[in-house]
Amino acid sequence: LQQTIGKYVKNLDPESLNVAVWSGKIELNSLELDVESINSLLDKQAEEAPNFAMPFKILSGRFESFQVDVPWSAIASRPVVLRARGLSVMVEP
Repeated sequence: LQQTIGKYVKNLDPESLNVAVWSGKIELNSLELDVESINSLLDKQAEEAPNFAMPFKILSGRFESFQVDVPWSAIASRPVVLRARGLSVMVEP
């Protein structure tokens, strides 16, 4: 998760996250989006596929909570569940 989510949110503690992953239940609260990283990714994608470019820039954003449930004992037969609540994003053209 640090390598995926950690790129796009600020102040994610990798130590805590690593311990939580092995418990199978992760809940992260009050996540602030790293708008520089997200805008950089959007710019890169726009260069690669101009027809799919987003016509805006992200100014700020946050999640109230982000939960991940990993069923380690049945990982091959049960899904990993992601829940995101309270996404708020401010953009400008």
